Amino acid sequence: MLFDTQSLFSDSQLITITANSSNVIDQGPNAMTGLIGQTSQGALFVRCMQTFAGGTSLAISLVSADDAALSSNLITHWNSGPIALASLTAKSMLAATRIPPQRLRRYLGVIYTVVGTMTAGSVLAGIAEDLPSVMTTDQFAKGFSV
Repeated sequence: MLFDTQSLFSDSQLITITANSSNVIDQGPNAMTGLIGQTSQGALFVRCMQTFAGGTSLAISLVSADDAALSSNLITHWNSGPIALASLTAKSMLAATRIPPQRLRRYLGVIYTVVGTMTAGSVLAGIAEDLPSVMTTDQFAKGFSV
């Protein structure tokens, strides 16, 4: 499975408090026709890379907004609901869902909502077209550039 860094929201991002993904996808000024806005090919995936500890739960939301800080005219397109700490184990798939065609704002990102204070835990998150490969792969090669 190949990942383009432009399609990743989080690359082993440490999540200890409620936070936005370390990367947002800028779809440009014509966002309503971008990425997953007009096609059902895109799928959100979130994989736990390091077991979480210390908190109670984590919720994952795919959002879009008019600004890169994901704060202006925020729209939630998908939400996982609370995922209990016991399920936040290394290599577990936390989200793997096709995103239905919908209108998006310019910036697309993920918001991780933590209940309690996590002392450990990281995620890999992004948009993929080949969802079955993402779901069955837990080792990803790194360090390649094109």
